[in-house]
Amino acid sequence: MFDNTPCPKFAKSPSYFKEFNPLLEVAICFIEHQSTILLLQRSPNSIQGGRWCVPGGKLNPGEFVEEAILRELHEELGWSITNSDLEFKVKLFERFPPFGDFILNVFSFPLSTPPLPVRLSPQEHTNYLWATHEQFFSIDLMVGQKEVYNYLYYGESP
Repeated sequence: MFDNTPCPKFAKSPSYFKEFNPLLEVAICFIEHQSTILLLQRSPNSIQGGRWCVPGGKLNPGEFVEEAILRELHEELGWSITNSDLEFKVKLFERFPPFGDFILNVFSFPLSTPPLPVRLSPQEHTNYLWATHEQFFSIDLMVGQKEVYNYLYYGESP
């Protein structure tokens, strides 16, 4: 379904797009440990099932971005961390034809100590992987993950 879909376009301002109208807001987190990034494999029955992504998800109505990413990390990984452990990186505005417009809040979470055990929610994810930066681009990632990675790590324009 997504193999022939155009890649989403990202911008730092919603004014970059004509008539930007976000369907939802999302928060994601690049969790790093010893030059690796934590990736989750989406369950087969979800959108882009079987593909890999960094942890994250939709904001609930009235929820602050920081609350949403902490909730998602707890739901998806079983981790209880504090807001002070996270670093907000950027808010991106995404146009993903034919699906619509989205707001994407990107965080990073560098781990200096060994990672906590990952306890996946089987309804959402079936596997996890600590991928090196070299492996990242050879993995079957969700559409848009590579573009956000390039922006975050290499400063390439989204």
